[in-house]
Amino acid sequence: MLWLNLILGRRGSPLFKAVISDAKLFRNIISAVSTLVEEANLDLDPEGLEVRAMDPSHVAMVDLDLPRDAFQEYECPQSVTIRLGLDGLIKLLKRAKANEKVMITYNMETKKIELTVRNEVKKEFIISTLEAVEEKTPTPKITFKSRVKMTSASLREIIDDAQAIGDSIIFETTPEKLIVLVEGELNSAKFELDKNSPAVVEFTAEEPSKASFNLTYLADMVRAGASSSEILNLEFSTNMPLKLEFPLPQSGSLSYYLAPRIEAE
Repeated sequence: MLWLNLILGRRGSPLFKAVISDAKLFRNIISAVSTLVEEANLDLDPEGLEVRAMDPSHVAMVDLDLPRDAFQEYECPQSVTIRLGLDGLIKLLKRAKANEKVMITYNMETKKIELTVRNEVKKEFIISTLEAVEEKTPTPKITFKSRVKMTSASLREIIDDAQAIGDSIIFETTPEKLIVLVEGELNSAKFELDKNSPAVVEFTAEEPSKASFNLTYLADMVRAGASSSEILNLEFSTNMPLKLEFPLPQSGSLSYYLAPRIEAE
């Protein structure tokens, strides 16, 4: 098993320490965040790790929550924020192979992160941190009228098929099913998921809902999230933002919010 150790603090006095037992899953989670942003604040406190960031166009948002129980070990006596370029971190995490030990350390004095891979050859990589952005991105306060808990693979299949038709997608609920519509210049497609389908775990439609979304954004979210979770929660209301949540181990979660496309009448 590959162990990933993260240690944050001054030399000889770690301010933050966490052990993750699945480095590949951690890499996939960071990759999912990088779907929307190239760099992000990692907010660390005694309760866990959180990343919340808006994409540059303010069309979509990602919200990652990894509580302390999601880690094999977790120590963080006080709050601290680190800002990182995500692509660089992902590339270095890929250098970790099975049965290797990976350690990430952060020095408060140098503002550098050191990633060490120990095996037959000891590898050390240095990552520069960035100036943290002080402004916090708030969590959207939205009441969703339709909720579908389903397999990630099923929605990914629908999204993959829809991309062969057009660049926008419509989600619609009735009391009995989820309907997905896509229309291109020449072709169109319709997908239906009955609430009793094997792909559907839970289905709630407090009222009929219908909303249109950018398919490119949605496809990136679904593919990234599906690499970390076999189940997802799809929530939306008429002409309101969509929430796509991927449950992670030990009550962690990876969520995306996507603004609707409002067609001019």
